[in-house]
Amino acid sequence: MFWRCFLVLACDTVAALSCRCLSYAEGKDDSFNREIEGLSRNQTNLSYGIGCGTHDLDGPFTACASSEPEKWCGDAWRYVAPSCTLASKSSSYRVGRFYSYSQCGYLDRFTSEYVEGRTFQGQTINVVFMTNSGGWKGSYCDRNEGCSGPTWSLVNDVIQRTGSVPNVSMTFYGGPLANYPGAYPEQVIDQVNRDQQTSAFTACAYATGMGFVDICVGAFTATPARDLLSLNLDLWAEPVYLIAPKAQSNGFLQNITKAFSPLTARVWLCVLAFLFVASLLVMVQERYGPGVPEGSRGLFAEVSLPAAVVEAIYIGFNGLFASNAHDFHAQTLGGRMTTLAMGFLILLTVSSYTANLATALIVQQSASTTVASLEAILANNWKICTQDNSYLVSNFNFPASQTVLIDGRREVLEAIGQQCEAGVMALEDFEAGQTDSSFCHLMRVGDPLFYEQQMCPVSDRFKRSATFHLRDAKAQGTWINALKVHSPVDACLAATEEAQAEKEQTGLTLEDFGGPLLVAVSVCLLGLVADALKWLALRRAAAQAAPVVPSKSEAQEVPGEKSADGGFIEVDEIEQIEKILSRLKRRRSVGYEGSEISLEVHRL
Repeated sequence: MFWRCFLVLACDTVAALSCRCLSYAEGKDDSFNREIEGLSRNQTNLSYGIGCGTHDLDGPFTACASSEPEKWCGDAWRYVAPSCTLASKSSSYRVGRFYSYSQCGYLDRFTSEYVEGRTFQGQTINVVFMTNSGGWKGSYCDRNEGCSGPTWSLVNDVIQRTGSVPNVSMTFYGGPLANYPGAYPEQVIDQVNRDQQTSAFTACAYATGMGFVDICVGAFTATPARDLLSLNLDLWAEPVYLIAPKAQSNGFLQNITKAFSPLTARVWLCVLAFLFVASLLVMVQERYGPGVPEGSRGLFAEVSLPAAVVEAIYIGFNGLFASNAHDFHAQTLGGRMTTLAMGFLILLTVSSYTANLATALIVQQSASTTVASLEAILANNWKICTQDNSYLVSNFNFPASQTVLIDGRREVLEAIGQQCEAGVMALEDFEAGQTDSSFCHLMRVGDPLFYEQQMCPVSDRFKRSATFHLRDAKAQGTWINALKVHSPVDACLAATEEAQAEKEQTGLTLEDFGGPLLVAVSVCLLGLVADALKWLALRRAAAQAAPVVPSKSEAQEVPGEKSADGGFIEVDEIEQIEKILSRLKRRRSVGYEGSEISLEVHRL
């Protein structure tokens, strides 16, 4: 009673949709095809399929008679008129009738999971094997070694799952269609010629669209034009990248400054400027600050102002490298506070530098390219090499005048750096090129620009069954396993890892530590130059201060003191000697040692 009411309600509801229900009276003379595969019950009630109901639970199919029936066995459906606008399929069991799950509020899992999975069991299908011109995920055929590749493995697994018997009508080994006369029936060739097509891949799409071929085994790039020719199986989406040359290795300037990279140039400049000013401030505070007796002002008060400035700068900057290198203690309150400020800054500077030094010198930094983005290419009026510029022009508004069309997928790699500054290509093409170390100077830039859908054309009759088994094959890992088996060896990655491992074993290179060495040598040379200049200055000063030795007659006329050799020394000469000794005493207090004093005394 319930189903009778539901039947009337369903038919009334869908009447406005032009989906008329099949009545018992209309189907009482129908015939049933009892020869189809999967039937277990020969006796079928004429009410089978009349009105919405779970007819298959007590129906003729073996899959529903087991202890664990298929899911679709419990779905409600009914027979409808051929003119029904809802989803319906022609029945192979009740001859001439159409069934619909939609009218009863169910998806048609019977067709997708049962019918399409068994439609081609034992039937012959026409297959064409293609050879992709690039990449590594496609189909690749060799006259001697046969065919292989992830796409070839996946599609052949799909064919086997359908239970069909493949008839390989043609195998293409690369090149245009003209190299394979008679590859397709005359009707296909006539249509291809009328459309002036020369590609063997495009011709295969014509063949599936016209029904002469059931599936083309190969990776076809999806385009609107190909979608109009044939139905297709979507295989995978391939990312497309901007490819550009790597930036050249560090030059001399970059190498010598690398050891200083833990801190930026502005930070170094700020730290050095602060130490310079603070050192002078400490000198002024210690030399002229209030509250300290004259005899207790220490080093800066005992020497001349220029010498005090030099000594203060030396003490301040020496604290950056060795805090205990000089025994200096501030006497004034201001000097002590300034010294604490210098120590605080030096502590943070040294800690930050040490923490970042390992990263700057040992950790491998990310490689950079000469081209940063499409925007940089536009701004510099550079050119891009590509096989097809249509997507760049239509979606990125990239000028066609800045693109160089290259015939060949690998040829795009070869053209980068010669005919153009960068290239746009699929990731699989770039990865295939990386098996050759001659392209290790190229790298990907940023994230993918877009994705290209890869597909293979199929005939209308094979589409649903192939789609069902393709999903099943992918769910069971066929595609992932095929990628693992055929994945190319990255020669560039192997070389990079080897170089990095060698670097980690040997430690820092001379180039890494070139900067500190150069600075240290330069400071030593400056010290030698300073000593030489100081020696010349002392020699000149000694020459100017040397006394004039009087003659014997002058010595007798001028009173004075008797010298060690019996002569007389003028009073003025004694005063000059005292001044020179006083200067030498002050110089010794700031670090001028005995050899220089001995030189002065010798001249005296």
